Amino acid sequence: MAKNFNAAGMKAANEKKREAARNAIITALRAAGSKGLTQRDLVVAANVSDHTVRAHMPSIRAEGHAHVGPWELHGTKLMPTYIYGPGVDAKRDDYMHLLADITIVDVEREARREAERRHQKRQRDWKPRRAEAAWF
Repeated sequence: MAKNFNAAGMKAANEKKREAARNAIITALRAAGSKGLTQRDLVVAANVSDHTVRAHMPSIRAEGHAHVGPWELHGTKLMPTYIYGPGVDAKRDDYMHLLADITIVDVEREARREAERRHQKRQRDWKPRRAEAAWF
C-alpha cells in the first residue's frame, strides 16, 4: 500500500528553506557593510552551504541586493568580494596582476596544504571495514 505523498506540502517547505537561506545571505552581507564578504566568508556568516551561496548569488546580484567588490587572492585563486547594495561590479581582469606574483613555490605550498588537509580528513573519518584491518 502506497503512502500518501503530499508534493505541495514538500514544495512549500523547500520554498521556505530557500527563502530563509536567501534572507540569511542578504543579512550577512548587510552586516558586513562596505567591507564585503567572499563566498567562503558568506558560508560561515550566513551558516549555509557553499552550494547554497553559489545558487543564490546570481539572483541576489540581479535584484541589486549585492555587487562584486574588489577581488582577493586566497592561496592561488582570485575570489570576488560581495558587497551589499547596488553598484558597479569590479572586473576580474583588473586584479589579474595579483596572480602574476604567485610563484611555483606558492603553488607547491598550496598543493601540499591541500594534500595534508585531505589526509587529515581521511585519518579522522577512517573506520576499519574488515576485522583483520583493525590490527591496532
